[in-house]
Amino acid sequence: MIRIILTDDQPIYLDALKMVLKGEKNIEIVAVANNGNELMTLLESNKVDALLLDINMPEMNGIEASTIIKKKYPDIKIVMLTMHKEVSIIMQLLKIGVHAYLLKNTSKDEIVMVLNKVIDGGTYYGSEVKDTIIDSFVEQGMDNNIILNNNEKDILTLICAGNSTRQLVQELKLDVNLVFKNKASLYEKLEVEDDTSLIRYAFENNLIEFNF
Repeated sequence: MIRIILTDDQPIYLDALKMVLKGEKNIEIVAVANNGNELMTLLESNKVDALLLDINMPEMNGIEASTIIKKKYPDIKIVMLTMHKEVSIIMQLLKIGVHAYLLKNTSKDEIVMVLNKVIDGGTYYGSEVKDTIIDSFVEQGMDNNIILNNNEKDILTLICAGNSTRQLVQELKLDVNLVFKNKASLYEKLEVEDDTSLIRYAFENNLIEFNF
């Protein structure tokens, strides 16, 4: 069972979200909040696995809330569900370390799929968000002590854009074993353990830059 809290300042949208998710057998809506401050209060007394979190909210917005949650509750998975697809906002939240970024026009099935994916340790970005990231990427010079081959560079870029291993295989047209080998090599060279920490490392160390 995935225990979640929904946070959004629009009551109509919040009610609709509750309605579409309440029939899911493996999802339990523990509570709802209208802003980041309410969410923080709820987290003090409720154990949850994941959050669906909007960005624009009064008192404490989703960016501020995510920053605190990542430090105070590092095991909680953060799924942003918002209308914003500006690259500056997306990149800011990726640097913070959110696990998924969806637009509010996404379907119920996609939301459910994403919750299961992040609980299993994955990351996910909706197709429009992914396109925004890819369009904004420019390669940067690597640290002289870190040398990546072309496959590793491609894998780094595609992972930062939210692609799964299956999508890496399809996009790069490489054998799945070769993708796994290069991905493992990338993890070792950058001293990370999973895609989330890889993405955070890439942005914190300016391996990927974006244009506004």
